[in-house]
Amino acid sequence: MKTSLPYDVMSSLPSLGPRQWKHIYRLFSLVLLADGRVIPEEMSVYIQKTIELSKSIDPSLVVTEKMLLDWFVLNKARIMADINSLLYDSIIIETQASLKGFKEKRAVIRSMIEIGIAGGDYSARKQMFVRKTMLYWSISRAEEIIILEEISNKPGEIVL
Repeated sequence: MKTSLPYDVMSSLPSLGPRQWKHIYRLFSLVLLADGRVIPEEMSVYIQKTIELSKSIDPSLVVTEKMLLDWFVLNKARIMADINSLLYDSIIIETQASLKGFKEKRAVIRSMIEIGIAGGDYSARKQMFVRKTMLYWSISRAEEIIILEEISNKPGEIVL
């Protein structure tokens, strides 16, 4: 006997499993460490955006500031080594492959941009990490400008 459920079980499942979050953390860390240093304002936005994103994607997932700081401290040296050895493409490619069916890519890009501009300097290297991620996810360059305009509340004034 076939029974129907009152809701779509698949749509109620989170789009990202707990083990996949490391890929999001790595993308955010690329931007955070792009210039070889961590600016407190950027770290604050990194924590804020990661917690916000986790709550919006999977409210049952518990992510705390301490957890994010611990993850960052444990992985900082590896990510810096990848950046300095030009292996950052492999991080982005691995992430793209691991998040293939992930539907919240625009939210990740937006968070990467917000982390990148938090310190007041959206450097060429930060932009490069954002744009490479966008490229691998087939998100247009125009979308970056739209996001920047949304963040800055200055439609039509953003030129990169």
